[in-house]
Amino acid sequence: MSSQKSLQSLAEDSYGSSFSSLYAQLKDEKEAQKGAITKAFTDLISSTEYMPRQVWSAIYSAHVKRRSGRSLDLSEEEITQVISAHQSWIKSSGHAAEEFFKAESNKSLANSGLKVFLQREVTGLSIKTLLQTRETSAQSLGTG
Repeated sequence: MSSQKSLQSLAEDSYGSSFSSLYAQLKDEKEAQKGAITKAFTDLISSTEYMPRQVWSAIYSAHVKRRSGRSLDLSEEEITQVISAHQSWIKSSGHAAEEFFKAESNKSLANSGLKVFLQREVTGLSIKTLLQTRETSAQSLGTG
């Protein structure tokens, strides 16, 4: 391998060729990925003077680039930031959707005496508070 190539380029070449070869043999993406990571790491550690952490990071970026199908030139730190932002979006947007559906449901139920609560709200309430209603369930069903 040429010393002129960047570590990232070496990692992409090693991981990419190993993955292609293994996938052609195994027809199993997960196993091919695992094998390609192992082979690329072994090859780069033995043929370059980079620290193991640097090699691992470069292979990680090569894997994300191949797996995502995107031509990304992102460091591991940048990928981690993108993943963190995505996870934040999933959590925040999920909570926002819950709040929306709760508010809309409660508007529709306003005259029925029923109310929708979110799980996180219910968890915060004590059993006593849950049991204290205008009428108990048994009374409203006529069984109490």
